[in-house]
Amino acid sequence: MYGNVQHIPIEQFDQAPPGPPVPPSLWIAAEDLELPPLIATRHGINYQILDGSEIWQAANLANLDRIPTLLAEGPLPPPTRHTHSAHRKDPIAEAQALEILKESHRLSDAKLADALGWSRKQVADYRRLLRLDPEVQELVSAGRLSAAKAAELVSIPPTKQCKLAQRTIQFDLSLADLRGLARQWKTPRTKQQCSAQPEDTGLSAPADYASDPDIARLERQLEDAVGCRVRLDTAHHHLVIDYSDDTVLDGLIERLLPTTY
Repeated sequence: MYGNVQHIPIEQFDQAPPGPPVPPSLWIAAEDLELPPLIATRHGINYQILDGSEIWQAANLANLDRIPTLLAEGPLPPPTRHTHSAHRKDPIAEAQALEILKESHRLSDAKLADALGWSRKQVADYRRLLRLDPEVQELVSAGRLSAAKAAELVSIPPTKQCKLAQRTIQFDLSLADLRGLARQWKTPRTKQQCSAQPEDTGLSAPADYASDPDIARLERQLEDAVGCRVRLDTAHHHLVIDYSDDTVLDGLIERLLPTTY
């Protein structure tokens, strides 16, 4: 069905058909000359990609001259996803790869997203996973906790992340239920927090949302939109966005000023 792996000049491939976004780890694999082979067939004097368009894209991103290729011979098999799809099974590994690419190529989240075919929000959300407690990251890597659910834990203290993660797994909590619990378990952000405070290890600290239910709902909607804690001070007409580090600020700038960043 297939011949041996050949390394075919990249210019001999027809333009790859639209495919899935490029996993960051696949870009790094290309730079390390460790790409898995794509599947192609002869098309006149060139080659047509049957499976592995993201491999072709990763090779382009890494400026490779040649791509490892398995040539299909005889009747073509039904379309399948090749082994390179395994690169996306570990969200933590992909988040680490994003961080490496961002630093090594000095890319903003927006430019990194454009190169990979991701959205800026996806890049920011994946990178946020690296702020999880290591035990929670292990649960995500093992496939016991989804990346979407794990992302809801980033905003609560590390001491609570593991407990809520285990509860999520034990009771198979939905994303909506987990989001509600995470909001309840956040450490309140009050004026007193400007001074040193002992670590909060309780499990029932309420989030400091506005007492007005309409304002509180708007605060939550704004939080979902920007990915940070938001407080509306209607008495003084202030909108306060709390961010934890420069990485989060970087993502905020890209979301709020996408055309100028």
